Amino acid sequence: MNFRYALLIAWIVAVVGCGGSGSSSTSPTAVTVATGAFGAGQHLVGDQITAGRYYTDPSSGCYWERQSGFSGEFGTTIDNNFVSTAGHQLVTILASDEGFYTTDNCGTWSLSPTS
Repeated sequence: MNFRYALLIAWIVAVVGCGGSGSSSTSPTAVTVATGAFGAGQHLVGDQITAGRYYTDPSSGCYWERQSGFSGEFGTTIDNNFVSTAGHQLVTILASDEGFYTTDNCGTWSLSPTS
């Protein structure tokens, strides 16, 4: 494991936590696709959320990640961001993305009316 990857994992654990139970769940979360809004969790693009531009106004400690797969390997992250200060976030989720992961601190993601 390279040093940069180890630091990234340590930061995620420190900021996001491990869910308290010591086990990690990557099972997708139910979302409201009809309204184009969703909250924290692992979401399947195409099945649970549609591709498009989404926005949120998160608090600090927000983490989001576009994914090309669910193996947990470092190479499956297409794009991500750790939000250290509150502020507007905009992300474009592509139809070719497999998944999108977001934490509680990100709040509700809403489909942009200009998608």
